[in-house]
Amino acid sequence: MNCSVGSTHLEGMDYINEYYELIFIKWADERTATLPLMSSPFPIFGLLITYLYVVFIYLPNYMTHKKPYSLKGYLTVYNLFQVIACCVLIYGVATSGWTSTYTLGCQEVDYSEDSSVSIRMAKFMWWHMIVKMSELLETIIFLLRQKSSQVTVLHVYHHVSTLIIAWIACKYFPGGMISFTVLINSFVHIIMYTYYLLSSFGPHMQNRLKWIKRKITIIQMVQLAIILAHTGQVLLPSCRVPNIVAYIYLPNVSINIFLFARMYFETYFKKSKTILLVSIDVYLHHSFITFCTDPRVHDWPFMSNPWKIIAIIGIYLYMIYVYLPSFMSDKKPYSLKGIIVVYNIFQLFACITIIYGVITKLNASDCILDKNTERRTSYLKSHTKERNSTDVQLPPCESNDFFCKMCNAFVLQLATSGWTTRYRLICEPVDYSENAMAVRMASYMWWTLLLKMTELLETIIFVLRKKYNQVSSLHVYHHISTLSAAWIVCKYVPGGLLTFTPMINSLVHIFMYTYYFLAAMSPGPQLQKTLTWIKPKLTMVQLVQLVIIIVQNMQLFLPGCGIHNVVGFIFLPNVCVNVIFFLNFYTKSYRNKNVSKTN
Repeated sequence: MNCSVGSTHLEGMDYINEYYELIFIKWADERTATLPLMSSPFPIFGLLITYLYVVFIYLPNYMTHKKPYSLKGYLTVYNLFQVIACCVLIYGVATSGWTSTYTLGCQEVDYSEDSSVSIRMAKFMWWHMIVKMSELLETIIFLLRQKSSQVTVLHVYHHVSTLIIAWIACKYFPGGMISFTVLINSFVHIIMYTYYLLSSFGPHMQNRLKWIKRKITIIQMVQLAIILAHTGQVLLPSCRVPNIVAYIYLPNVSINIFLFARMYFETYFKKSKTILLVSIDVYLHHSFITFCTDPRVHDWPFMSNPWKIIAIIGIYLYMIYVYLPSFMSDKKPYSLKGIIVVYNIFQLFACITIIYGVITKLNASDCILDKNTERRTSYLKSHTKERNSTDVQLPPCESNDFFCKMCNAFVLQLATSGWTTRYRLICEPVDYSENAMAVRMASYMWWTLLLKMTELLETIIFVLRKKYNQVSSLHVYHHISTLSAAWIVCKYVPGGLLTFTPMINSLVHIFMYTYYFLAAMSPGPQLQKTLTWIKPKLTMVQLVQLVIIIVQNMQLFLPGCGIHNVVGFIFLPNVCVNVIFFLNFYTKSYRNKNVSKTN
């Protein structure tokens, strides 16, 4: 027994070592692997952990009883260094391909080792990473000068993310279209650090340059929009650059755009000038006090802390990537047809329940009696104080018409949750009160979490059937991200605007699981072939759903919206990543096939 456990453990470690070697050695560019800090990710992560410790713990404590340092001479040297470094980067990158063979299109990386130009480009990509590393000193300078108001969420996230992206670019894609980002970013930084350099000469110069500060923020946002559009070419069917470039770059650039836009609004458009910039410690404190957990759900299963959900996700990943592949290595694939049918039926009715409410509450006592005939009518009684006992007009149903009654239950139950009474599609806030309607809405968000938990079983079924091609990056990321998002919603915002997402998602899943159910029930391949035309339509429906969710959640950044912006910072990047994954899947699965057939 112990031997088998030890064997399984060793096999698990072998898988981890195998994946590590695959990702950080085999996939990496050999030309940059020997450069300092490039052999593994641990030096960079160690540096970032040290940076965060110094910024959030050590320096704030160190400066508690000290006067702010001036550092005027150091600031001048630092800004001058950054200007010169950016000029060198532009010259080096431009003369390593952009002035000769590179185009603004889908430019691939030249990995050849006998080309001095491509090796030169790779080295300048490494120097770009070193420059990004030196920019971490800005935060240290701010804290030593006790300018903690400048250590914002935008500042810290921007520096950490750009360093990670620069390391990834140097490790895997040291050249090609990614080097365009280095060019445009270095150009913007020349303008920015020139402004900082001149401002360091005193208040007189700062007053004369005040008008430039706002323009620099606009330039930074325009730069990010250009990078977003340029990198988006990776998703085109004709582009041969790996799609992983878009999956890494686009969400990060989107987050930076949101953070810069938020900073721009707070700095230049808010009437109150006393809260232009909030320090990271004050910001996080404010976030956890005003955006803290909903006390109504705290004692519900899985809701007291995130560790249970994290453990479930960890077990899920271990099962699908380590244990089950090892378990199935010498076994034939299981059929599981009965389980698949039951699973799809369960998901179908679970989604209906999420949308319509508990249909078993519809009974004879819910129907209003006709005063003249004393027969049951198609009117249903309202059972909530919020409705002031107003009766709901519903379509007439025959006594044996179950579907009609189910639809009537949908109206009744939704009416008691909010969307047919006082909920609007525009920036609906969360009702944190203890009234029946608000608590009921929160309970549905918890049931949505449980439903997303059950969807993890899909991957287990795929692996047991040896359908490894269906365990794609899209599949795994989608299930993990939706489960995480469902937990966050139930924990912090179980109501209001974000409840629109479970409604539309459950509606799409009804179509999807109905298709899966029919395909599983087919006695032979004939019905499955008949249903093949539906598959691309389902993917399109999912894409449309995600776009609608993006538009709906974008309201969070409107000036008059009372919902915390952090909700948007969490949800929108995740939805954007899902859009990219689904679009890539649709292009590869259907568009490319159609093109090849046409050719």
